[in-house]
Amino acid sequence: MTSPDLRRAYVKARRDNLAHLTNERTRPRAHRAYGAEPTRHAAFAFELARVRLAFAKLEAAKLVRVVQEPDDCSHDDYVEPSRDAHPEARRAWRRLVDKLDRDGVWYFCSDFVDPATGRWEASEYGVGGFVGDLYDDAEFELKDAAVRGYQEALDAYHTEMAHELSERATYATAFSTYRPAAPDAEVTL
Repeated sequence: MTSPDLRRAYVKARRDNLAHLTNERTRPRAHRAYGAEPTRHAAFAFELARVRLAFAKLEAAKLVRVVQEPDDCSHDDYVEPSRDAHPEARRAWRRLVDKLDRDGVWYFCSDFVDPATGRWEASEYGVGGFVGDLYDDAEFELKDAAVRGYQEALDAYHTEMAHELSERATYATAFSTYRPAAPDAEVTL
Protein backbone atom coordinates (compact mmCIF):
# COMPACT_ATOMS: atom_id res chain seq x y z
CA MET A 1 0.00 0.00 0.00
CA THR A 2 1.68 3.20 -1.12
CA SER A 3 1.83 6.23 1.11
CA PRO A 4 -0.06 8.63 -1.24
CA ASP A 5 -2.86 6.08 -1.69
CA LEU A 6 -3.18 5.58 2.04
CA ARG A 7 -3.14 9.32 2.65
CA ARG A 8 -5.89 9.97 0.07
CA ALA A 9 -8.01 7.16 1.49
CA TYR A 10 -7.45 8.48 5.02
CA VAL A 11 -8.47 12.03 4.06
CA LYS A 12 -11.59 10.74 2.30
CA ALA A 13 -12.56 8.49 5.22
CA ARG A 14 -11.91 11.31 7.71
CA ARG A 15 -14.07 13.71 5.67
CA ASP A 16 -16.86 11.13 5.35
CA ASN A 17 -16.84 10.34 9.04
CA LEU A 18 -16.71 13.94 10.22
CA ALA A 19 -19.75 14.70 8.06
CA HIS A 20 -21.69 12.20 10.16
CA LEU A 21 -20.80 13.80 13.49
CA THR A 22 -23.72 16.20 13.43
CA ASN A 23 -26.36 13.61 12.57
CA GLU A 24 -26.66 10.67 14.99
CA ARG A 25 -29.12 8.86 12.72
CA THR A 26 -26.76 8.68 9.73
CA ARG A 27 -23.56 7.88 11.61
CA PRO A 28 -22.32 4.33 11.04
CA ARG A 29 -22.66 2.00 14.03
CA ALA A 30 -18.94 1.32 14.31
CA HIS A 31 -18.34 5.07 14.21
CA ARG A 32 -20.82 5.69 17.06
CA ALA A 33 -18.96 3.21 19.21
CA TYR A 34 -15.90 5.45 19.30
CA GLY A 35 -17.79 8.30 20.94
CA ALA A 36 -17.14 11.96 20.28
CA GLU A 37 -13.41 12.14 20.95
CA PRO A 38 -11.59 13.60 17.90
CA THR A 39 -8.60 11.26 18.39
CA ARG A 40 -10.82 8.25 18.20
CA HIS A 41 -12.50 9.62 15.10
CA ALA A 42 -9.08 9.98 13.49
CA ALA A 43 -8.17 6.44 14.54
CA PHE A 44 -11.41 5.11 13.08
CA ALA A 45 -10.89 7.10 9.87
CA PHE A 46 -7.41 5.60 9.53
CA GLU A 47 -8.74 2.09 10.16
CA LEU A 48 -11.58 2.62 7.67
CA ALA A 49 -9.08 3.88 5.08
CA ARG A 50 -6.90 0.80 5.65
CA VAL A 51 -9.88 -1.54 5.27
CA ARG A 52 -11.21 0.28 2.17
CA LEU A 53 -7.81 0.06 0.44
CA ALA A 54 -7.29 -3.60 1.32
CA PHE A 55 -10.83 -4.45 0.22
CA ALA A 56 -10.44 -2.52 -3.05
CA LYS A 57 -7.22 -4.37 -3.91
CA LEU A 58 -8.69 -7.78 -3.06
CA GLU A 59 -11.93 -6.94 -4.88
CA ALA A 60 -9.95 -5.97 -8.01
CA ALA A 61 -8.30 -9.39 -7.86
CA LYS A 62 -11.78 -10.96 -7.44
CA LEU A 63 -10.93 -12.41 -4.01
CA VAL A 64 -13.59 -10.62 -1.90
CA ARG A 65 -17.07 -9.28 -2.56
CA VAL A 66 -20.17 -7.86 -0.87
CA VAL A 67 -23.25 -9.86 -1.78
CA GLN A 68 -26.75 -8.37 -1.81
CA GLU A 69 -29.68 -10.76 -1.31
CA PRO A 70 -33.39 -10.10 -0.83
CA ASP A 71 -34.33 -9.96 2.84
CA ASP A 72 -37.38 -11.81 4.04
CA CYS A 73 -38.71 -8.66 5.72
CA SER A 74 -42.20 -7.50 4.75
CA HIS A 75 -44.53 -4.56 5.40
CA ASP A 76 -45.99 -6.48 8.33
CA ASP A 77 -42.67 -6.16 10.17
CA TYR A 78 -43.18 -2.39 10.38
CA VAL A 79 -45.96 -1.22 12.71
CA GLU A 80 -48.60 0.86 10.96
CA PRO A 81 -49.70 3.92 12.94
CA SER A 82 -53.22 3.87 14.35
CA ARG A 83 -56.06 5.71 12.63
CA ASP A 84 -56.05 8.49 15.23
CA ALA A 85 -52.27 9.04 14.88
CA HIS A 86 -50.94 12.38 13.73
CA PRO A 87 -51.41 12.89 9.96
CA GLU A 88 -47.66 13.39 9.51
CA ALA A 89 -47.03 9.95 11.06
CA ARG A 90 -49.48 8.40 8.57
CA ARG A 91 -47.77 10.22 5.65
CA ALA A 92 -44.35 9.04 6.87
CA TRP A 93 -45.70 5.48 7.03
CA ARG A 94 -47.02 5.77 3.48
CA ARG A 95 -43.63 7.09 2.27
CA LEU A 96 -41.90 4.17 3.98
CA VAL A 97 -44.22 1.62 2.37
CA ASP A 98 -43.71 3.26 -1.04
CA LYS A 99 -39.92 3.14 -0.57
CA LEU A 100 -40.12 -0.52 0.49
CA ASP A 101 -42.18 -1.33 -2.60
CA ARG A 102 -39.86 0.61 -4.90
CA ASP A 103 -36.41 -0.33 -3.51
CA GLY A 104 -37.04 -3.54 -1.59
CA VAL A 105 -35.42 -4.75 1.61
CA TRP A 106 -31.98 -6.32 1.33
CA TYR A 107 -29.54 -8.46 3.28
CA PHE A 108 -25.81 -7.80 2.77
CA CYS A 109 -23.00 -10.22 3.52
CA SER A 110 -19.37 -10.35 2.52
CA ASP A 111 -17.62 -13.33 0.95
CA PHE A 112 -14.01 -14.25 0.27
CA VAL A 113 -12.28 -16.87 -1.84
CA ASP A 114 -10.74 -19.72 0.14
CA PRO A 115 -7.20 -20.09 -1.27
CA ALA A 116 -7.12 -23.83 -0.52
CA THR A 117 -10.30 -24.71 -2.42
CA GLY A 118 -10.84 -21.72 -4.72
CA ARG A 119 -14.52 -21.52 -3.65
CA TRP A 120 -16.40 -18.58 -2.19
CA GLU A 121 -16.82 -18.73 1.59
CA ALA A 122 -19.15 -16.53 3.65
CA SER A 123 -17.45 -14.24 6.14
CA GLU A 124 -18.59 -14.01 9.73
CA TYR A 125 -20.63 -10.84 9.25
CA GLY A 126 -23.90 -10.16 7.47
CA VAL A 127 -26.64 -7.64 8.13
CA GLY A 128 -30.16 -7.21 6.82
CA GLY A 129 -33.05 -4.81 6.83
CA PHE A 130 -31.56 -2.26 4.44
CA VAL A 131 -33.98 -0.44 2.16
CA GLY A 132 -32.37 -0.05 -1.25
CA ASP A 133 -28.81 -0.93 -2.14
CA LEU A 134 -26.94 1.35 0.26
CA TYR A 135 -25.18 -0.34 3.16
CA ASP A 136 -23.33 2.69 4.57
CA ASP A 137 -24.11 1.79 8.19
CA ALA A 138 -22.38 -1.56 7.82
CA GLU A 139 -19.66 -0.77 5.27
CA PHE A 140 -16.78 -1.04 7.73
CA GLU A 141 -18.00 -4.27 9.31
CA LEU A 142 -18.76 -5.96 5.97
CA LYS A 143 -15.49 -5.07 4.30
CA ASP A 144 -13.41 -5.73 7.42
CA ALA A 145 -14.98 -9.19 7.85
CA ALA A 146 -14.18 -10.07 4.22
CA VAL A 147 -10.57 -8.85 4.46
CA ARG A 148 -9.98 -10.61 7.78
CA GLY A 149 -11.61 -13.81 6.57
CA TYR A 150 -9.43 -13.87 3.46
CA GLN A 151 -6.26 -13.12 5.48
CA GLU A 152 -7.05 -15.88 7.99
CA ALA A 153 -7.78 -18.38 5.20
CA LEU A 154 -4.57 -17.38 3.42
CA ASP A 155 -2.53 -17.76 6.63
CA ALA A 156 -4.06 -21.21 7.23
CA TYR A 157 -3.30 -22.20 3.63
CA HIS A 158 0.32 -21.03 3.91
CA THR A 159 0.74 -22.88 7.20
CA GLU A 160 -0.65 -26.06 5.66
CA MET A 161 1.59 -25.74 2.60
CA ALA A 162 4.68 -25.05 4.75
CA HIS A 163 3.91 -28.14 6.83
CA GLU A 164 3.49 -30.26 3.70
CA LEU A 165 6.76 -28.96 2.21
CA SER A 166 8.64 -29.64 5.45
CA GLU A 167 7.31 -33.22 5.45
CA ARG A 168 8.44 -33.66 1.83
CA ALA A 169 11.88 -32.23 2.65
CA THR A 170 12.22 -34.57 5.63
CA TYR A 171 11.30 -37.56 3.46
CA ALA A 172 13.65 -36.47 0.65
CA THR A 173 16.51 -35.95 3.10
CA ALA A 174 15.93 -39.31 4.76
CA PHE A 175 15.79 -41.05 1.37
CA SER A 176 18.91 -39.36 0.00
CA THR A 177 21.03 -40.29 3.04
CA TYR A 178 19.96 -43.95 2.97
CA ARG A 179 22.75 -46.14 1.65
CA PRO A 180 22.13 -49.84 1.40
CA ALA A 181 24.91 -51.92 2.86
CA ALA A 182 27.28 -53.56 0.41
CA PRO A 183 26.59 -57.24 0.00
CA ASP A 184 28.71 -59.32 2.27
CA ALA A 185 30.99 -61.66 0.37
CA GLU A 186 30.98 -64.19 3.16
CA VAL A 187 27.26 -64.76 3.10
CA THR A 188 26.52 -68.15 1.63
CA LEU A 189 23.29 -69.78 0.89
